[in-house]
Amino acid sequence: MKIKSIETFSTPNICITRVRTDDGHEGMGQIAPYYANISAQVLHQQIAHQAQFMELSIESNPWTNDLYMEKLVVRDGKVSIPDGPGWGITIRPEWLEKADYEISQI
Repeated sequence: MKIKSIETFSTPNICITRVRTDDGHEGMGQIAPYYANISAQVLHQQIAHQAQFMELSIESNPWTNDLYMEKLVVRDGKVSIPDGPGWGITIRPEWLEKADYEISQI
């Protein structure tokens, strides 16, 4: 399995990335909680062409309130991940439609 493309959806406050592989798998997650639009540029200009792995994280921030279909609850500094495929969360399509979009073909 090889990474085929890395896409970003960003606002100044948050950046979501979607990674697609040559065998049809894909995953989405947050890459930057601050200066996210700049992080998207760095990802495309300096990292995407060398992509071998990515670590994605979920953070609870006010600007993520309309991001996920499921409500993520933080207790004692920890987020319980819902059951389901991947991390058990779904990114709202409406959020993706409002975000800036870029794609790097690998």
